[in-house]
Amino acid sequence: MYRADESLNWILLEFLSLDNFWIQATAHNGCVLIGIVGFSYPTSEGVWTFPSIGNFEKKIAKTFSSKYVVSSNSGSSSLHLACLAIGIKKGDIVWTVPITYAASANCALNCGAKIDFVDICDQTFNISIIDLKKKLKIAKKKNNLPKAIIPVHLGGQPYEQKEVWKLSKKYNFKIIEDASHAIGAKHYGESV
Repeated sequence: MYRADESLNWILLEFLSLDNFWIQATAHNGCVLIGIVGFSYPTSEGVWTFPSIGNFEKKIAKTFSSKYVVSSNSGSSSLHLACLAIGIKKGDIVWTVPITYAASANCALNCGAKIDFVDICDQTFNISIIDLKKKLKIAKKKNNLPKAIIPVHLGGQPYEQKEVWKLSKKYNFKIIEDASHAIGAKHYGESV
């Protein structure tokens, strides 16, 4: 988890009236899944809740021009929800990168999918487009293409989204973006 940058900080602080917060985000097809860490509190019933979650989700949707926002207790849970949302199930194949938090792979494993890895670019530490193209060509020949790929915006640096999006159309796989490190980051002039 990383602290959101100051450009986002004021937006959330205005609503939350807090001086510090930690959140994680995952994106898929215009839906932002937010994992909130450290802001729930015990109620008189002993249940941990987040105050005004609906307003928080609306503010995030507006901030990131997202049609949908669903909040959860963590980025890990958000990734798992994204896998469930696109129907990842036992026997499906999901690819991600090896340099990331375990949740990028575990979310698919928890759905019964088989996980495999695409190497990273040695300059950006994000998914290697060259290696992804090679791996997809081989998988197509073997009739073993992934149902989804989970690229990671490592350390807040966006990966080459447009290239992966083009490949997803060509090879018919879904994309779940692990943007836990990149909330507030922009790529191609748009929010990650």
